Amino acid sequence: MPITLRGPKHAAPITYRVPMASAQVKSAVLLAGLNTPGITTVIEPVMTRDHTEKMLKGFGANLTVRPTSAACAISSSKARASSPGRRSRFRVTLLGGLPLWRR
Repeated sequence: MPITLRGPKHAAPITYRVPMASAQVKSAVLLAGLNTPGITTVIEPVMTRDHTEKMLKGFGANLTVRPTSAACAISSSKARASSPGRRSRFRVTLLGGLPLWRR
């Protein structure tokens, strides 16, 4: 059965208080905030891992991190990423390492 979702015409930045510490939720909210014109803030009860914040800083984000919150504003024109070498070589390296992840 098809579903139609309707929301605002333009995304809006939010301040989100995470009910329990979750790096995945924090990352999802910060990444969703990249498509907004303002500042997206995530407030967490305790600090969680900061891999997404480090990545966003590397992409040129104007990021403020405090002991229990992260606020992010980034221009999509600044968000650039590249992988060294050819993509096909990266794909082979990635796929070659997959059997090692089994436990």
